[in-house]
Amino acid sequence: MESTPWSAAAAHLATVFEAAGAAIVICDRDGVIHHVNALAHRNLTSRPDAPTSCAGLPIDAFFGPTESEDFRVRVSQVLDSGRPHFREDVTTFAGVERTFLTTTLPDSGDALPGLGGSRPALAIVVARDITLERRLADDRQHVLRLLPDILLELDSGGRILSAHAPDPRDMLGFPAEAVPGLGLAQVLGVDAARALFVALEEAARDGAVHTVTTRWPPPERRASTYRDLELRVTTSHGGRSLVIIRDVSERHRLEAQLHLSERLASLGRIAAGVAHEVSNPLTYVYGNIELALETLDALDARDPSATQNLPELAELRTLLSEAREGGDRIRAIIEDIGLLARSDAGGNASRIDLRDVIRSVVRMLGNALRRTAKVELEVAPVALVMGSVPRMIQVLTNLLVNALHAFPSRPIDMNQVVIRLFQRDAEVILEVNDNGTGIAPDVRARIFEPFFTTKDVGQGMGLGLSMSLGIVAAVGGRFEVDTEVGRGTTMRIILPSAPSP
Repeated sequence: MESTPWSAAAAHLATVFEAAGAAIVICDRDGVIHHVNALAHRNLTSRPDAPTSCAGLPIDAFFGPTESEDFRVRVSQVLDSGRPHFREDVTTFAGVERTFLTTTLPDSGDALPGLGGSRPALAIVVARDITLERRLADDRQHVLRLLPDILLELDSGGRILSAHAPDPRDMLGFPAEAVPGLGLAQVLGVDAARALFVALEEAARDGAVHTVTTRWPPPERRASTYRDLELRVTTSHGGRSLVIIRDVSERHRLEAQLHLSERLASLGRIAAGVAHEVSNPLTYVYGNIELALETLDALDARDPSATQNLPELAELRTLLSEAREGGDRIRAIIEDIGLLARSDAGGNASRIDLRDVIRSVVRMLGNALRRTAKVELEVAPVALVMGSVPRMIQVLTNLLVNALHAFPSRPIDMNQVVIRLFQRDAEVILEVNDNGTGIAPDVRARIFEPFFTTKDVGQGMGLGLSMSLGIVAAVGGRFEVDTEVGRGTTMRIILPSAPSP
């Protein structure tokens, strides 16, 4: 108990101070101490010789010179203004650094009634040790910095209380510090916010984690690129909720690529089976045609006049020759289909000739090309490139199919597709040019985006160009696109020449 004259109420107040769980110092404007509790004596004094009982002593007996002057200034400011003062103080005691949240309060006589009225104005300094809280907060921030996800803390009304993002400069279009106080609809869009509120209600009922998927930015922002987001929500008993937002665009792209690869592998197996089944009877057809032609040759050798006297035999020879040419085409198509089922269809790179790729694709798509447009080939001798023949067939097929879909309804002879192959320094250039409708600027920005398509439902998954871009990039190549609405499009693949073996 301090030596100043305390009433019974003051003694009770001192007991409260001791049990407060915070360091408390009471002093007047002149720096005279009126009360110091045990925690303050243990944690705040920087003088090892500070007396156990400090009441009535100057503040210099408790603090060092620098701390004493700072303490006096703070007390004077509070007593002059009549307003509380808050700040954090970092101090070192016995070699241990501690952080205190210090609150300095003016006493007008109401806060400390037990001291009586005939006394100077007092200031109450309360210092709470928040070292552990600060360490936990720092650890939390360190953990958050390691997370790849966006975290939002919401109040019971769905307003954002706090936010974290891997890149604080960009949290769904906002800087991180601007997000607290916003509503979900402002950040995620109306539709996503509505779905999230439903998930929050379900999470509040069953205590489970619920997941919502959405595309961001929302449609109302009219963005040219989008991200797929997975939102996982959970609620606490205090009415607050946590939303973890993860960008799953790449995962969806890889899943779609895997799905498409599995479909292509199945198609390759089916194609190989069909090619095998067609190849067997084709052997008999070839054999019979060759036998018929050899019989005609033998007949002509025995009696040359027979062919002259029977024009039907000459016509038969022509028909058989045309049938053999048709068989040759079937055999070539079977070989091209077989390429898709080869073991290197997974993309093992080797030195390949793009002229072989062009020939295979033109043969396979020949009928579709002839029914849609005039096709011109401008193929020059070029260096070999690194790549996979089946994969490059897939890329060129995608480009040609897109070109055929780019034509408006008009006579076929007005449609033109030009396939060019030429060398430019150490690079090989493959171009597919069409004089179709061209690509609008807003669409041009998204053509390589997975799942983006302008085709009708069921006409495409929007993965052709995305997959093609990945195939070309994997062998060190790149795409260029020249397009003009109403004039047409040139898709250009640029590949480095293969190194010498």
